[in-house]
Amino acid sequence: MVLLRPVENPSIRVGCRCRGPHPDRRASQEGGIMATGDDVIRQGRKYLGVPYVSGGPESCSASGMDCDCFTKRTFNDLGIALGWWTDQFNYGTPVNLSSIMPGDLLFFSEDGSGRLTHVGILSYNGYLLHASSYFGKVVEAELKYVDGLYAARRLVGAPNSTSTTGYSRVVDNANSGRFYKYPGWGLASASGQYGRDYARALPARANAAWFKFDIPRTADYNVYIWHPASSGFNRAMPFGVYSPSHVYADGSGMVWNYVDLRSGGGRWKSLGRHRIPAGDNWVAASSRWSNYPGYLVADAVKITSA
Repeated sequence: MVLLRPVENPSIRVGCRCRGPHPDRRASQEGGIMATGDDVIRQGRKYLGVPYVSGGPESCSASGMDCDCFTKRTFNDLGIALGWWTDQFNYGTPVNLSSIMPGDLLFFSEDGSGRLTHVGILSYNGYLLHASSYFGKVVEAELKYVDGLYAARRLVGAPNSTSTTGYSRVVDNANSGRFYKYPGWGLASASGQYGRDYARALPARANAAWFKFDIPRTADYNVYIWHPASSGFNRAMPFGVYSPSHVYADGSGMVWNYVDLRSGGGRWKSLGRHRIPAGDNWVAASSRWSNYPGYLVADAVKITSA
């Protein structure tokens, strides 16, 4: 879908499905309760995974949507009026691109011509909620990979500030209530382990060993694992992080990383940045579902603010 840049004379907007521009229009909300950016993001995430369907208003539904359908439905669900196509550009308050906040509408001219081609909602920590033709569904992906950020509009209040700055937690396999291993996992000791021992198991179609973290806010976090290393260990242990909004998350919301346990032991090994939901949950797991021989390991996991 292509959005045409708003112009002063609506009569020359050939082919545009929206009404003429209304420069002074502001978002309206029923009930007099002001939504925040957090509310917008929470509502938008309910559509994650909905298939991308290109078209006009007639093709917009909860089971298929393009970019402006997604933004319209998200704000309408909160009782906030928002039009179609470039008409969305005329709602809310203009925002300088250096001052954008989560919950703002972002408009893109991906070819740099000033002709609007895409719209989405700014999420936390540099991510964008949008219906993506590239991924073929509604996703929450890094903003930096969408070209041509052109303009922003603000329709709601500022998000609440529950900071994740300074968050750092380590869960070891010895932490009662924070680590759980299913039958088939045993304990062992080796040079380079974290703490007094580590858990290990051979590959099998069986349950994982889990690590539980109290995450203060849905945001991006750095995830690390610690393990001893041995030439007899598994070369590609599946290690999962619960990140259901990730474009590569599986049906259970897990994003899988594959860790070579034969080297790099005795230190924190980075598994990159992951968006983890708020709450006290089992969010990381060492899996036994490997096609390679050698022990799988569950030793320690560290999660820090990004």
